[in-house]
Amino acid sequence: MNEDGCVPPMKFEQVSFSHPVVINYTSGTTGLPKAVVHGSG
Repeated sequence: MNEDGCVPPMKFEQVSFSHPVVINYTSGTTGLPKAVVHGSG
């Protein structure tokens, strides 16, 4: 947010489909928790 209270426009970058977007962690109910990487494609 700017000093005048306005939100500046967002900037987006193009990434490849194999680029990691989010990392979720499993609950580990059957073993140790594991990281699951989700891509954009």
